[in-house]
Amino acid sequence: EERGLVVMEAVKTAYCPGFVRVTDLVASGIIGDVVDVDASFTKLVAPKSRELDDALHGGSFTELGSYVMLPALKLLGTSMRDVSFDVVRGNGGIDLFTKMSARVGDGFFTGKVGIGAKAQGHLVVSGTKGNVFVAAPWWKTGHVEVHFEDESATQTYDYPFLGEGLRYEVSEFAHRIKGHEGRRIKFAPEESIAMAAAMEAFLAEEGRGR
Repeated sequence: EERGLVVMEAVKTAYCPGFVRVTDLVASGIIGDVVDVDASFTKLVAPKSRELDDALHGGSFTELGSYVMLPALKLLGTSMRDVSFDVVRGNGGIDLFTKMSARVGDGFFTGKVGIGAKAQGHLVVSGTKGNVFVAAPWWKTGHVEVHFEDESATQTYDYPFLGEGLRYEVSEFAHRIKGHEGRRIKFAPEESIAMAAAMEAFLAEEGRGR
């Protein structure tokens, strides 16, 4: 900011229209107060791949942790505490599957990531009046369901997701470079800082901190 530069997190989901609509939907109060966010993002990578070979920067959490933290920080705030990690490691010590748990704001967060184990990749946001369910792969937000106690009142939404999402990220970057006065900030600095703190805590716990 002091130097007039643009710094952006390269988490494509934050900039895609479907995910932005989900945050708007929750902010509207349709499911009441958010009490829990549960997100999973796993993929099976090939042996000898970068994610499995790099003992310092590889592993499931450094690869995918930013994505599962995103909805929690967006919907519950950036006050993260009581952070814990449960890890399944491979032969080289790399985390193949990691579950992160935390209190965020007034709610709870659970995020599951994996590069050596497969979970159902959906997002569930639980509230005092209902829940929002984003079908897998939620990070390419497409099909969204809003559920209530009365299941007959379920609402469904479908949003387009073009390509792999890079165009949304590039478009946002271009707008930020040109000046974003009057334009919604889709990834706030405090969210980025909270995400970095959690990542540093994980690396320190794994003995990879600096």
